[in-house]
Amino acid sequence: MVDMYKEGIQFSVNEYEWHYLNLELILDQQFINDNKDKFNDLNIDWITWKSIVLGSLGKLYGLVGEASHFDIFQLQETKPAIKSIIRIQPEDKDKFINSFMAFTFKLSKFIGGDYDVNCYVRVNKNNDHLGLVLDKSFG
Repeated sequence: MVDMYKEGIQFSVNEYEWHYLNLELILDQQFINDNKDKFNDLNIDWITWKSIVLGSLGKLYGLVGEASHFDIFQLQETKPAIKSIIRIQPEDKDKFINSFMAFTFKLSKFIGGDYDVNCYVRVNKNNDHLGLVLDKSFG
């Protein structure tokens, strides 16, 4: 048996298994100003976030993008609940960020109702460590 300490063998881990993105849904400011009550009552749920992310990946990368693995890891707890944390594979980081930058949509497409407003997804933070992408809005 080899004693790693005597032989001077050191281990370091430089590659992480997951990468985390802090996402925020950005609505048209005019809609927010005109509909404060609607905006303050907005609550984007797990399925809606999943649909938005898949829609952005599909628009830019097609089926290959939609096949990319991700998990909705955490949702904002306070209303308006328009933020989420997703967990992705590190090699897909650029794919996800690029797809969000290229994707604008009407919110009513995903949640229906009276939310006929243009939106996009902004990546607020991204990091290999979950603790570095969380903020106060996640509780």
